[in-house]
Amino acid sequence: LSWGDLTVSLSGEVMADTAGFADGSLSLQVRNWRVALDAAQAAGLIQPDIARTMERALRILALGSGNPDMLEVPITFANGQTRFAMIPLGPAPVLRQRQ
Repeated sequence: LSWGDLTVSLSGEVMADTAGFADGSLSLQVRNWRVALDAAQAAGLIQPDIARTMERALRILALGSGNPDMLEVPITFANGQTRFAMIPLGPAPVLRQRQ
């Protein structure tokens, strides 16, 4: 997905576990991630004080990619839970097969 200078891609493999929850791993790559953060703040989706905290946290995550403009973060689904990097987000989505 590209929007101006912002590029977002997602790759990986996710399947249903025996209980039907998503199980697997995705890699989220966001090039020029600050564009998305600025747009979210301008749209009123995040407050300026929270945006500053998010910018610091995302900057630290981006350092792991070796490129400060590239955010590369794993999203994992395991044991019925979802994690963004090491941050627990909550229950994993339930996957249903089409009939």
